[in-house]
This record gives sequence, C-alpha cells and structure tokens, in this order.
Amino acid sequence: MSQHDQGDKLNEDMRRIAQSFIIQEGEEKITGKAKVIATFRSSPKGVVIGCEVLEGSIELGNDFRVITAMGPAYFGKIISLQIERQNVKKARPGQQVGIKLEGWNKAKVDDLVECYESIQQKGASRWKPRSGVTRSKS
Repeated sequence: MSQHDQGDKLNEDMRRIAQSFIIQEGEEKITGKAKVIATFRSSPKGVVIGCEVLEGSIELGNDFRVITAMGPAYFGKIISLQIERQNVKKARPGQQVGIKLEGWNKAKVDDLVECYESIQQKGASRWKPRSGVTRSKS
C-alpha cells in the first residue's frame, strides 16, 4: 500500500470520526392516533384513559405519548390495553380502548394519544478504521 493510499484512507477515517460526533436526530413514524374520551383513576398516581382510535392502530408494547393543550406531556410504552375490560393486543379506528398510565394522572378528555416507532438513521454507524494505521499497545 502506498503512502498516498494510506493518506486517502486516513483522511476518510478522519471524516468519518468527525461525522460520528454530529448528533443525529432520530426520526419517527406515527403508527396510530386516538382521542381521550374519559379518564378513570386506577391508583393515587395512575389513571386509565379511555380513548377512541382515530387513525392507524394502538398496539400493546408500542411507544406512545399523550399530547395535551400545552404539547407532549407523557411518554411511555403501552403495557395494558383493554376493550370492554378484555385484554387485547391491538385496537383499530372506531374502537374504544383503555390504556393504563403509570405514575401520571393529569390526562384530560380531548387530549391526544400518538403511538410511534423510532426509525434509525442510515449512515449513523460506528466508525471502524480503514487506513491500516492503528495504535499499538506499549
């Protein structure tokens, strides 16, 4: 390998190292939306929100947020989903569903619920040296 080739690879390595320090903002895909139509206290710090599914689907295990008039106020993962007191895995538009919120009881009627998936950005991978130049252990 010539010094020129090593220099080109070293420059490429330096560019990739610099790019790895740039904060990558994650993207997300909204998979479901619902509107809060009722609230039921489940514990001193918890509540079950009754929602009507508007779009997409609301699914057990999904990441979700509650959006109040002031903006996003609660983030969590759906750990309990019920339709008419029956545990379900998924709810579709037009269905009414109960979602349990742990540790937050400030949800109100007309708040919105959004389920989402985080999407990994392409190209945001860990740097691996290509130049063949590595640090030796002394």
